[in-house]
Amino acid sequence: MIYIPASEVAGARWVSSEACVWIAPEWLKSKQRLAGISRFETSDHLFRNILRIGDANWEDFLNDLKVLRVQTCVNTERVVDIYQRLYREFEGDSSGEYLRQVISAFQMRLKLH
Repeated sequence: MIYIPASEVAGARWVSSEACVWIAPEWLKSKQRLAGISRFETSDHLFRNILRIGDANWEDFLNDLKVLRVQTCVNTERVVDIYQRLYREFEGDSSGEYLRQVISAFQMRLKLH
């Protein structure tokens, strides 16, 4: 368990290491981003090497989209940010077929306001 100190938007809490990532976009909600916490600035060796906490990846971004799918009011800017990041993750894939299959599997029907 990792103690997350209080911030301007959330109170202090304990989070499992599985629910954390080291580097992630600020908009990522499905995992706790640790690199953005000032108390942890010099602790990257602890988190990355000892606790083996990695950076956010495309699966984390898709988890954010899954959460958005069930919400009634969606932040369209955040949806665009997620899709842009997914595109960057897969732009080396010449066909892009895998990403299309994954997104199709989620059947993203978001109600955009």
